[in-house]
Amino acid sequence: MPKAFRPRPAPRRSPGPHPRGLPRDIRDELNRTARTGKQQAAMARLERAIELLERGDAKGAASEARKAKELATRSPTIREILGLEQVPRVGLFAR
Repeated sequence: MPKAFRPRPAPRRSPGPHPRGLPRDIRDELNRTARTGKQQAAMARLERAIELLERGDAKGAASEARKAKELATRSPTIREILGLEQVPRVGLFAR
């Protein structure tokens, strides 16, 4: 009798910043736009900026996003975070 097929092992993924992490397309973007060897640092700074922005700390988010921008100067995602930080100042969503 022939042997049963064995399931293939799952592909190994590169370790991300942490389980919650950034979406894959943003990680890929940062890998392309960040300076060589600075990709993980840029991802960590961007994640921190997003966390601060979600908590309502626009000033802290801007600071982290600027640090991320120094590492990945051409990243559209980081530019967008820096733009979102400006929204409260401009008053686009004033009540």
